[in-house]
Order: sequence, then structure tokens, then C-alpha cells
Amino acid sequence: MGDAESFQEVGIPDLLFCYRGRFVGAEAKMPGNHPTAKQLAVLNEIVEAGGYALVFTTVEQVSRLLSKIDQEVAGGKARSDRFHRYDDTGHRNPRRSARE
Repeated sequence: MGDAESFQEVGIPDLLFCYRGRFVGAEAKMPGNHPTAKQLAVLNEIVEAGGYALVFTTVEQVSRLLSKIDQEVAGGKARSDRFHRYDDTGHRNPRRSARE
């Protein structure tokens, strides 16, 4: 008892929420840390199901995703590019395979 795995299934994002009708899975990481293969697989499943997925190290990165969703909702735009992954500098990286 007491370890994180005893409270939540392995790979489930740290934050799960709906924002403006969009499902979001967000995985928090300390700078320099990276998601596990299982975490990436779950994030990819969220995207494949029509949600948004984010790996973040700062609140600003989450804010940028929420702003993007705001713009899509306001403009009636179709959802696109739903997987958002950031490196330690806050620059967006391309979507990566769950097999990494």
C-alpha cells in the first residue's frame, strides 16, 4: 500500500477531464522525464477515440491546448492534431509511437 500503482491503473493519464465538450487526457512530467510506453499507448487510444492527449511539464502548455480547443469550438472547426507533446523547452514535438 502507498505506491501510486495501488490507486490507479498503470498508464492512465494523471488528469482526465472534459473541456468544452472535448475529452482530454493529460500526463504531467517533471522536466527531463518522459512518458512510459504504456502511458503513450493510452494517450494514443484517447486520440483514436476522438479525444485530446497532452504530455506536459508546465501549466502554460496545458493553457495552450485549452486555448486551441477554445478556438476550435468558437470557429466550429473540425478537430485536428489532437496529440500534443512537449519537450522540456515547451516546443511541440511530433506525435510518437507507443512502441518507443
